[in-house]
Amino acid sequence: MVGENLREVRKSRGLTQEKLAEQLEVTPRYLAGIERGERNLTPLTPLPSTSALKH
Repeated sequence: MVGENLREVRKSRGLTQEKLAEQLEVTPRYLAGIERGERNLTPLTPLPSTSALKH
């Protein structure tokens, strides 16, 4: 569910996975895994700040 919400917000802001991953300092593959629900967020996983999701 978190991944689906992240994807929805990312797309609504016109950001690619690559661009958002760069801003969050994670790999695009890692971000894609979160969006697909294949990877879990942990307390150490950086969450997108509102500034990272702004267009």
